[in-house]
Amino acid sequence: MIDQLEKEYGGLPEEVLADLGYKSLENIVTLENKGIEATIAPQSSDYEIEEKLEAVECIHYDEKNDSYYCPMGKDLSYYNRKGKNGRVELSLKKMNCSNCKLKKECLLSQKNTVSVPRGKKLEIYQKYLKKVREASFLKSYRDRKHIVEPVFGNIKNKGIKIRRIGTAKVETWFSLACMAHNIEKIVKKEQDSFKIFISTQICLI
Repeated sequence: MIDQLEKEYGGLPEEVLADLGYKSLENIVTLENKGIEATIAPQSSDYEIEEKLEAVECIHYDEKNDSYYCPMGKDLSYYNRKGKNGRVELSLKKMNCSNCKLKKECLLSQKNTVSVPRGKKLEIYQKYLKKVREASFLKSYRDRKHIVEPVFGNIKNKGIKIRRIGTAKVETWFSLACMAHNIEKIVKKEQDSFKIFISTQICLI
């Protein structure tokens, strides 16, 4: 969708608002690399495991040595260097934690493993995790409720259902449904304007 937008309008948006269905490391990284603010809904479980997120955020990645370090600069061991979906499983060796002054507070030492994005993608993901807990993120994401969601809600609440098969037929159907939605808004706005006009005339009389 971003590529199509760039092709049609010759530019990129400053921000993308997307629901949970679009949350993936690949999408977050792609938007970041294009200089687009990624306001993508986090999983509800992301808020429930706050400590796990903080543990991920405190890991530092050294690109030169392709190594991961804890807040005290101690090397984290790999459980699986390859990992899955571009991620690696990390664990802090117990012997490294024994004399650490942050042992009681360190969220890493309290876990067996921590799954993090591999390489420089970790920094992008850490930025995303920090952002989802900011008030500005919640405000931006709420904007979806009155930007695009009313369109879907309006069409759905009217009982309109897709009764066509095939991409072309569905696209035509949905275009007609959106057209009907827009006409309804225009008519309603004109009616409201007419009511205001009549009220004004009555007051003048």
